[in-house]
Amino acid sequence: MPPPGDSTDVQLRLDVRPESGPMTDILTFDFPVVQPTATTLRFRWGTVVVPLEIAVQ
Repeated sequence: MPPPGDSTDVQLRLDVRPESGPMTDILTFDFPVVQPTATTLRFRWGTVVVPLEIAVQ
């Protein structure tokens, strides 16, 4: 995907590795792991699961 054409565009791109999981009919997100300085944000739709690891420094 090319970079944004306008300097006022704001985008965030993350490299993710989708996984398989149980079927869900609607887009959901949850935080299955919560720690004092990190968490996992998990998106689910259909049988696709996308976990995002988030940490603070």
